[in-house]
Amino acid sequence: MTTVNSATNTAAKFIAHPEVISSRLQELEREWDLERVQDLNNTLYELNGTLLGTILNKHFTQLPVSTTMRLAQEAGNNWNPPAAMFKSLGYRTKEEIEKEKNELLSAKEEVDNDYGFSVAAVA
Repeated sequence: MTTVNSATNTAAKFIAHPEVISSRLQELEREWDLERVQDLNNTLYELNGTLLGTILNKHFTQLPVSTTMRLAQEAGNNWNPPAAMFKSLGYRTKEEIEKEKNELLSAKEEVDNDYGFSVAAVA
């Protein structure tokens, strides 16, 4: 995954190699954004807590409760500790992904205009 700091340089790199712009755009379409990863993380905590509480020990039912309390605190205070962890793993916000996508589309348009044909048709 591309880091936030290099997102601006990405378009410049792809102008030099226009044949890979389309494949990078497809990668960006498949990339999971930070919110999606956090939603999955919260769902897994809640599901595991419910299942383990039902099957093994009722004390595991505290896991979904604590997850829900953390989500409520996040909504009220705009405080999100797992976001920093997921950012360090390379996940980006939807806005960061869209920014790179727009830069690549601009680069692709620039290349198409310079060469008079679509790079997508060649790739």
